Order: sequence, then C-alpha cells, then structure tokens
Amino acid sequence: MLHIAKPYVQYNASDGMKHIITKSKLEELVLVKPPLNLQEAFAGVVARVEALPVPRFVRSAGA
Repeated sequence: MLHIAKPYVQYNASDGMKHIITKSKLEELVLVKPPLNLQEAFAGVVARVEALPVPRFVRSAGA
C-alpha cells in the first residue's frame, strides 16, 4: 500500500532536499484502506477489463 501512497506522502513532506516528513505530519495523513472484500471485488473487475481484447488499429493505405 505504501508504494501507492508514496506520491501522497512526498507531497505532504517538507520542501527540503530530502523530502523529510515529520511523525506528527505522517500521523495526520489519511490513507484509505477498503475492506478486503471490496479490494477483491475491485481486483476481479480489473482482471475482467485486462482480459478484454485490445483492438488493433490498421493504417489506411492513404495515411
């Protein structure tokens, strides 16, 4: 989950070179973690979408 939240955490970090975030600032961040059954349902939808055929575009002779 943290690899997904990395940009969010970095955005809320200091503007210094190392993008340091304080413990208090980190504790203020809201990270959404849906229940496992919703995560699994979403994963099922993603799997079905990824299984759809990808249309191949063919250039016309005049292009």
